[in-house]
Amino acid sequence: MITLYRIIKFGLVNFWRNWVLSSASIIVLAISILIISAFVSFNFVLQKAVEGINQKVDLIAYFNDSADEAKISQLQDVLSSWPEVKQALYVSKNEALKKWLANAEDERLKTIINEKDNPLPRSLEVKLNSADQAQKVIDFFEQKENKSLISKVRYNRIVVEKIVSYSRAVTKVGIILSGIFVLVAIYVVLNTLRLAIYSRKEEIDIMKLVGASPGYIVFPFVVEGILFGFLGAIIAFILSLLTLQFGISALLPPEVMTELSSFLQLSRINLGILFLFQLFLGIIIGVICSLIGINRYLRKL
Repeated sequence: MITLYRIIKFGLVNFWRNWVLSSASIIVLAISILIISAFVSFNFVLQKAVEGINQKVDLIAYFNDSADEAKISQLQDVLSSWPEVKQALYVSKNEALKKWLANAEDERLKTIINEKDNPLPRSLEVKLNSADQAQKVIDFFEQKENKSLISKVRYNRIVVEKIVSYSRAVTKVGIILSGIFVLVAIYVVLNTLRLAIYSRKEEIDIMKLVGASPGYIVFPFVVEGILFGFLGAIIAFILSLLTLQFGISALLPPEVMTELSSFLQLSRINLGILFLFQLFLGIIIGVICSLIGINRYLRKL
C-alpha cells in the first residue's frame, strides 16, 4: 500500500513539475481524442441515417389509369425476385385513398375525394437493401415496355446522395486527421515524458543502484501518462458536447439534418458511452507513450 502511494505521489509530482509541457500534451491529446471520437461517432450517425432511409419507401412508381393490371403484377413479381429489392408492395387506388384520408387535414377535400371520384393513381412502393442500388430499379422502370405503364417515379435521391457523399467524405477526412493528430499527440506526450525522465535521471540511477524493482521506476511515469489521458478525455468530452450542440447543424445542410435529427437525439442519450470511449482512448495513448519513453531510457543505462 505504501509502495502504491509513493508511485502515485511520484507520478503527480512529475506532472506538476513540468506543468507547461504537461498542459501542452493534454491539449494536443484532447484534440486527437476529439477528432477520433468525432470521426467514429459522426460516421456511425450517418450510417444510421442511411439505414433509416432504407427502411422507408425508396422508390414509388405511379401507374397510368390505363395500365393493365396483369402487366403491373408481372412487373411486381420481377422486382420482388431481385436480391437488391427488400420489398415491392402494390398499392391499389382504394388503398391509396385510405392512406390519403388518414393523413389529410382538409375536411373539405375529404368530402370531394371519395371512392367514386378517386383521382389517386395505383402505385408500386419499392424498398431497397441499399440506397446505392436505386439506379438499377429506376433504369428498369425506364425500359420501353415498362415506361408506358408508369406516369411518374418518385425517389428521395437528393437526400440519399447527400448523406452517402457526406459519409464517404467524413470517412476519408477522419482517417487522415485521426492519423495525423494521433502521431502528433504521441510525439508531444513522449517528449514531455522524456523531459520528466531526464529531470529525474540521478534519482532513477540511484534507485537502480539500490535495487529498486523495474515496476517502482516505471509506474510513476505510467501514472503521469494515465493523468494525461484522463484530463485529455475530459476536455475532449466537453468539446464534444459543444460540437454536438452547435457544430453539426452548421456543417450539414437542412435536408440532411432532417434525416439525422432522430439519431442526434439518440446520440445525446449515449453520451456516457462516448465519454468511456474517449477515456479509454486517452488512457491507452498515455500509457503506451509512458512505457515507450521509460523503456527507451532504461535500455540506455
